[in-house]
Amino acid sequence: MFAPLAIGGTSTPSLFDSPDLTDLGGAARLELKKMKPVGEGSVWLHYKVKK
Repeated sequence: MFAPLAIGGTSTPSLFDSPDLTDLGGAARLELKKMKPVGEGSVWLHYKVKK
């Protein structure tokens, strides 16, 4: 299962720098645009940030 959210913060390692979240309501929502199998057992996922 995937949860298409981008979550950052300063108290946990992440790819995104942002203020720490207190709940998921502040997470950036993402929309899956494309999925492509790569290698053995891996997929490349292309998301668009929902406004």
